[in-house]
Amino acid sequence: AIRLLSWWTIDHAFIQAVLVVAITCAFGIAYFARRELAWTLLATELALGGAGNFFQFAGLSLRTILLGTFLVLSVFFAWYKKTKHGSIHWLAFIGGTVCLAIMWAAPQGLLLNNSFAAIVADVIPFAYLLLVLPLSGFKLNKFERNYLLRLGIAWLIGTALFATLVFGLYVSGTNELHDLFYQWLRDVAGAKITFLAPWFYRIVFPEQLLLVPAALICLSLLMRRDAPHWKWWWLYGFAALSMALNFSRGYFLGLFVGTIVLLWNHRPVHWFKVSSMAAISLVFIFTAVCLISSRGSQTGLPLLTGRVASIGAPTQETSSATRLLLLPIIKTKIATHPLAGNGLGSTVTFYDPYLGRSITTGSYDWGYLELWSELGIGALAYLSLWVATIILLIKKIRAGLVDTDVILGILAGLVALLVIALTTPALFHVFGTVYLGAAIALVLQPVSRLRTLTHVVANFFHHLR
Repeated sequence: AIRLLSWWTIDHAFIQAVLVVAITCAFGIAYFARRELAWTLLATELALGGAGNFFQFAGLSLRTILLGTFLVLSVFFAWYKKTKHGSIHWLAFIGGTVCLAIMWAAPQGLLLNNSFAAIVADVIPFAYLLLVLPLSGFKLNKFERNYLLRLGIAWLIGTALFATLVFGLYVSGTNELHDLFYQWLRDVAGAKITFLAPWFYRIVFPEQLLLVPAALICLSLLMRRDAPHWKWWWLYGFAALSMALNFSRGYFLGLFVGTIVLLWNHRPVHWFKVSSMAAISLVFIFTAVCLISSRGSQTGLPLLTGRVASIGAPTQETSSATRLLLLPIIKTKIATHPLAGNGLGSTVTFYDPYLGRSITTGSYDWGYLELWSELGIGALAYLSLWVATIILLIKKIRAGLVDTDVILGILAGLVALLVIALTTPALFHVFGTVYLGAAIALVLQPVSRLRTLTHVVANFFHHLR
């Protein structure tokens, strides 16, 4: 419904402005009524708003406006709390660490004549880490906990269904590449539709980055010692469907490594059983999609095996070979400012022999190298947040005071994102920073509160009515 409304109002700026203003006003009222309620509204936009550009006002997306409003009100609340009670939570140090790196990289980008719009676009994902400050002190009630869990399930199912719908429109010939709908998908939804075969198109959406962590949490809960609820298999199936349509080597590799992480704290035999069933399910879903789209003439297995094989032999596949062309150029770029960095919004220019022309892009296709190129030594400060969060999660699991299956799934998700970041900007993508921020906020919760949260997640389907 949200995507349809965005599509219908894309050429009606006034209607979009009214919607954005009305939602922002309601959001502000909700914040002063109960901060946790405002967070659930922001989480709803994050889960259902795709790339965040469905509704805009004065050149700003609804997501950016809600994030800015939330952070400004949180700063005001923290100041008020300080003047009232005399202290602000020490978590401000975490936000300060990130801010220092960004406060260096943003001006550096301006000094090196990087595009101002590109700099702002690069700043926004990091801003989501500031959500850690208010989130760490939130006390969600029963309704809010259940709502957020239902929201996560709705996101997982909705993402799969919408990707399937788009896939069907292009495979069937109802829509064609570069038509008006394609332009809306690209410019507003942030999607990428790629032709691979007459019976298969890659369907990529920004929000699909969280599919692998979601799948790993489901698998971790399916590996429980007590009887896991069978509905977690259904949720994994929806995640697998989206991953099959996304068809990303990085996602497959991240899922593989994350599944290995799940071996810790789970019985090896049961882990092998669940992992094997998960792999078979993913291949089965991909094959079923190909058989249906090709009307039974193609299983898609040669396409799948070729895709996986290109991980070890990248020159065999066009996109992988193009990515290799960037390596010497990125190396030269980093060598120019190895410590200070090239600033946010930096770009690389290379000649693409497959297209026969030079291309300038801000997407390096090498996550860690892009982070180093833009932040310089500041990249170490940012990566330390990921490492520190993983260490804290490990300590929570070893302590055994909370539901370890949920925590282990979150830990495996972080590791998977670190793997995916080898060839994508996963670590500084909006949804990557949101996942990291949520993980930090969780591990810094008091044990009693974290025990309640993890118990609710692990037993959600058992208590669902």
